[in-house]
Amino acid sequence: IPAPAVKSRLAPRLVPRTPIDNALFVSYAHNDLPRVDPIVSEITALGFPVWIDRAEMSSIAGWAGQITRAVKASRAVVLMASTAAYASDHVVREMYLAMSAKKKIVPLELEAAAMPDDFEYILAPFQRYTLGTGAREPVLARALKSV
Repeated sequence: IPAPAVKSRLAPRLVPRTPIDNALFVSYAHNDLPRVDPIVSEITALGFPVWIDRAEMSSIAGWAGQITRAVKASRAVVLMASTAAYASDHVVREMYLAMSAKKKIVPLELEAAAMPDDFEYILAPFQRYTLGTGAREPVLARALKSV
């Protein structure tokens, strides 16, 4: 009898996960991951399920379709706004997907950053929230109250 296969935490998944319906889709620049991870943990601690690419995407081809389906299935899109996010082509595409799917966008400003015209247009109808150096939980609770 062959030994059961041991699945490593680091082994790539071969089957893509189905996006969690009504989860919050997290859009961010990968350079911001050290700042984004603790915020995502706080959001989940507040009771909101999240869909974030590094945790939910499989390693097989079709990543663009996985992101598209996740945005469409999401409850809202949380933008981790920063200079790096504003410069990311992927974040821009995710914002256009959110806009075309008529999703609420919750911009969480990680830092003071000049907002490009595309983002100014897309985010015009949405309240922006600044995450300063103090306690983030009250700001996150206010930001996510309406989603």
